[in-house]
Amino acid sequence: MFDSKIVQAIKTTSYSDTTTARRIQEMAQDVCELLQEIKINHRFSLQLDESTDVANEAEMIVNVKYFSQEYGTELEILVCKSLPGETTGEEIFNSLNSFVVEECSLNWMWCKNVCTDGASTLTGHKSGLKARLSQINPHI
Repeated sequence: MFDSKIVQAIKTTSYSDTTTARRIQEMAQDVCELLQEIKINHRFSLQLDESTDVANEAEMIVNVKYFSQEYGTELEILVCKSLPGETTGEEIFNSLNSFVVEECSLNWMWCKNVCTDGASTLTGHKSGLKARLSQINPHI
């Protein structure tokens, strides 16, 4: 599956506590920087999908597309969150809204689009995620 050089490089890579902690801090700093760019430009779009992992737990991954003063249009992973309870449109909305508004301090009026895989829990016109978001921002 992998080239023997790649396998050897992976085997010899150090994953010390310090290395791991430093990498986590770097990733957190990257997210803080992209949030600052969004707050400056007041526009972003989201791509998201929910799935069940090998432990049968629901997970949601969210990518964000935004404009960076330094690099132009960027697409980055924003968050991967476990979803509590059932994966209904309401549960997904509550989890996403809590993260976007409370943890990131973003305004839904800055959101220009939300892209999903088309699952009814995400796109449903009555109780799906997009229906709930449209109540907050009709332009999504």
